[in-house]
Amino acid sequence: MAHAPPAAGALAGGGQRRPRGAPRRPLLAAAALAALAVVALVLRQSSGAGPAWLRSQGQTGGGAPPPALSAAALTSGAAPAAAPAAAGSGDLLPGAPIDAPPGRGDAAGGLAPGGAGAAGAAPPPGCGPLTAAKAAAAARDGTVLLAVADRLTAPALLHHWLGNVRAAGITYFLVAAADDATDAALAALGLPCFRLAEPQQRPGRWHGGGGDGYAWGSGQWKDATWRKVPAAAALLELGVNALVSDIDADFLISLDAHHTTKAPGDPGLELGFTLGRLMNTGVWFSRAKPPGTHAGAAMLHLLQQWLSMRHAHNHDQEGFKALAATVLGPFAAVPGDDSRLGRVLGGTVVMGQLPLSSFLHSYSFGVMQLHRAQGTPPYAVHLVFGYGGLASKVYKLRDAHLGWDPPGSEYYAPPGGLLSFDLDLPPVPPGFSGWARDGAARGEEDMEVVHARAVDDQLSQLWHALGLALALNRTLVLPRMRCFCVRGWFANEACRLPGDARSVLPFDCPGDHVYDLDALAAPAPAVGGAALRVRPPGFATDPRLPARLAAARDARVELAPGRPDCAAAGAAPLGRGACVEQQALPGGRRRLVVPPALSGELLGELLAAQPTGDWLHVANVSTVFAGFADPGHAAAFAALLDKLPAEWCCRSAARIAAAGVPDGHLHAIRPTGSPQRACARRVGGGGERVHSFFC
Repeated sequence: MAHAPPAAGALAGGGQRRPRGAPRRPLLAAAALAALAVVALVLRQSSGAGPAWLRSQGQTGGGAPPPALSAAALTSGAAPAAAPAAAGSGDLLPGAPIDAPPGRGDAAGGLAPGGAGAAGAAPPPGCGPLTAAKAAAAARDGTVLLAVADRLTAPALLHHWLGNVRAAGITYFLVAAADDATDAALAALGLPCFRLAEPQQRPGRWHGGGGDGYAWGSGQWKDATWRKVPAAAALLELGVNALVSDIDADFLISLDAHHTTKAPGDPGLELGFTLGRLMNTGVWFSRAKPPGTHAGAAMLHLLQQWLSMRHAHNHDQEGFKALAATVLGPFAAVPGDDSRLGRVLGGTVVMGQLPLSSFLHSYSFGVMQLHRAQGTPPYAVHLVFGYGGLASKVYKLRDAHLGWDPPGSEYYAPPGGLLSFDLDLPPVPPGFSGWARDGAARGEEDMEVVHARAVDDQLSQLWHALGLALALNRTLVLPRMRCFCVRGWFANEACRLPGDARSVLPFDCPGDHVYDLDALAAPAPAVGGAALRVRPPGFATDPRLPARLAAARDARVELAPGRPDCAAAGAAPLGRGACVEQQALPGGRRRLVVPPALSGELLGELLAAQPTGDWLHVANVSTVFAGFADPGHAAAFAALLDKLPAEWCCRSAARIAAAGVPDGHLHAIRPTGSPQRACARRVGGGGERVHSFFC
């Protein structure tokens, strides 16, 4: 029998710090929709009974592309047009700025069937309030999967969430609309939804739809984290479960951790329940009790007490931490459960902590691959323990094949065609993963030097690929890079986060380990009239690539440096001693041979008249592109590259003091052959950082 995740009644977001692994069909992206600070839910469709705490739910399902909300449709005051005739057609495209004017057409990100201000189109009714009938209609076995959406995050994330929910065969879901614009848009799409009641005024201000922007730690983000608590309470008051469980647990919550004491193969809740653990409110499940009973009142009392911890400057996870410290305890262990459960709130509520290897975050999923190490199914990935905002989270979803962009969207129709290249990966020193462990001859500083040099060497190859992409005005498919140390926000231990005893080094770099993903996604300054456009490494193997792109990938044209025969048939001379020679390859593919080390401007001229196809691939990009000859182009390229790399962090305070080294390392994107040596430069605030091995 197929299994969905523990049918989440309260799937919520929060607890993000500052900043592949699983078999295909298990993965459901539950992306952040306002009150969910970007969660990716990973569902396992498998046979078998599953863990004891998880009751069989759902059904296997396919995956028609979901509708996407346009940002224009969610602009305050804009009324969406009627819903498309076929749900999941992908007619609604995301991507317009949130303040885009209503009524724009499909290409601009507006609603395809006429746009939001189509003449004579009457505003559709909204979702309406949550009622007992609506909750019962949405529920399956008394359970609802709940998400909360608002106009700031729905355009970027809702269609990804819907796509993965539907691919997992889940039909028992409700979306709560946090504002009028989202309310109207959800109703127009025909989604099961309700209008979330406005919250009571809290101390300080309710940030609503304006203010200081949606980013981790902002007021709008904090407000969003709290919205799912009253939404879940409203379901519980109607007797609808937030969880289906075979054990006597009332409230389960995920953890902000990456260390488990469970034996491999154990799919159960975490051992050793304690309120002292760092709990993450990004994914939590609450069970309804019969209305009017003492047990039902206790569960609602827990949520009410949680809401009472809210003030002007905190978010819901900080509130839950305060709740655990002052109200929930002391707890009493539940006998006979291997210390997995505890009675809290005076013994009225049974609480447990979700298994780390099945409810993961960015680090435990992407770096540790804890679900593989433990041999347990992944159900959810909460996209925290990483860097960046919405752009970073969308990048990760797409890279892991969890994105559900509409087939006709710009994501699958990259302007100018695509460019990919072969990356020469750095070698792995013998025994590297065991360095800096007990008895190892090599220490942490040795590991960090290997990492910094390896990443800089890969970024040097990227310098040539980025320049070539700009010169040809193509969209670059980024390579899968190799990392030797994790990027964190506190001191590493043997190139891992503290307490991580499971990671095997090296590993495939997550995007935010190497790039500033927000800068990479932002509109970039033009270089010679071309703007930088990229796709994540997973794009090349995306199972949802349109047939045209998949065919172009398989028949891609190869670009190679060499000595072209300018007199050969089919050669295209340009003068100045340069030409392009076409060569036939097996399978009907073609190779274009160009002289090595050409400028971007000359490469652009040489290839402009060539049939380079929709997908161009370079085997040795460092030998093809040698930079821009025009000083203005070269300066613009350098300025662009300065914004893109990430800073690696962190060394321990003891090593910083003892060795006189800075705590981090600023990667740099420099051409191949740049001299390498460790150096430092002064950065903002007077602090010192190692500034790459390129000086």
